[in-house]
Amino acid sequence: ASASEPSSKGGSNDDIGSINASLVGGVAMLLALSAVLATAWQQFLMQYGSAVISCMLWTSVLMSGVMCVVYFVAGAWTMGILFILITVCAYFYSGAVKERIPFASSNLRTACIGVRHFSPQLPLVAAGALLAQCLWILIWAVAFLGFRASPNADNPLAYFLMLVSFYWGCLVVVNVVHVATAGAVASWWFDGDNAPNPVSGATKRALTTSFGSICLGSLVVAVLKATVVMLRGLRDQANKSGHDAAAMIICCTEWLIRIIEGWMKYFNRWAFVFVAVYGLEFKDAGQKTHTLFRRLGWTAIVNDDLIQNALALGCLVTGAFVGVVGYTYATGAGLGSDNAFELALWGLVIGYFLTKVLMGLVDSAVATVFVCFAQDPQAFQQTHPQLYTELIESWAAMHGPVMRACGYSANEADDRI
Repeated sequence: ASASEPSSKGGSNDDIGSINASLVGGVAMLLALSAVLATAWQQFLMQYGSAVISCMLWTSVLMSGVMCVVYFVAGAWTMGILFILITVCAYFYSGAVKERIPFASSNLRTACIGVRHFSPQLPLVAAGALLAQCLWILIWAVAFLGFRASPNADNPLAYFLMLVSFYWGCLVVVNVVHVATAGAVASWWFDGDNAPNPVSGATKRALTTSFGSICLGSLVVAVLKATVVMLRGLRDQANKSGHDAAAMIICCTEWLIRIIEGWMKYFNRWAFVFVAVYGLEFKDAGQKTHTLFRRLGWTAIVNDDLIQNALALGCLVTGAFVGVVGYTYATGAGLGSDNAFELALWGLVIGYFLTKVLMGLVDSAVATVFVCFAQDPQAFQQTHPQLYTELIESWAAMHGPVMRACGYSANEADDRI
């Protein structure tokens, strides 16, 4: 018996090693597959962006109708009526914006081509930023553990400042990538293929001359995010202590701050494009953004809504497909059900977030293309005449007056924004 015991342990260790090797190999395979599918989705959007945008637009109407039926069948009449209203609003919204799909599609195609032009440099910048963000979260977590053990652990102000620092660091990293992408795409827009090292130059500017503006804009959103967390804690305390009126007031305040936070994030997205393209300070970029939205706000918002739905679809589809592949690989390799579900979860997360990173670059490029088109469409005519023609034709087909409001005339270049 004693002689067979080491053999049993050795076999057990071998089995564990084999399982771990299969899991590591599976994760590596899922990473590679996710990268391929994310790139393929970008290419698919370049060719069939209009169809994807149309599909997502009308699918939202269909899903709202389905939810309406589900709630009525379940006897939830209030939610059913609410979803009737949502379905009607979604239907009329889809009908109102469907004529804007050609421009959104051309904008998306141009942005995808711009990002593809800088592959793999821009994806590598995004990957480096992702590592930096993970490092920041690790450093902050260690600092937070020290804070919890300190005498100031019960100080609300200190806790609030810790939250601000966490969100601030994460947002700065994200916005650095946004500004670097916008700067590179702007170089491609104005200088074509002749710009020397546009990605490295744009990244350098984002980390140096534009870094103060990035930090300032990120700080505003970080404060709002931390405020929401603090209000949520106060609301929970009020609910537990039975102060319903106070909880309702805090809930309304939290809702208001969330709305302001959302608008500020959206405002920053455009302001940082001006920072990247023209090297403006954050205050001046904010004024330019205000002017842009005063003239073209509805067009920009609808354009974003249509395109971001298509980008989100790619993340969901890729994540789901890679998750299924992970589960299939695990079962084919003879792994147990627990390991199969674990690998499926890894596939879902890896596929979703890796695609989200690439689609984030495209999203930044979309905003940059919109701003550059509004500012100086003729520059693009000189560097990329074919893409310029697509953009002009798609907009002019339905939005000739809006196109002229963008400053299509070269003589109005100084007065556009």
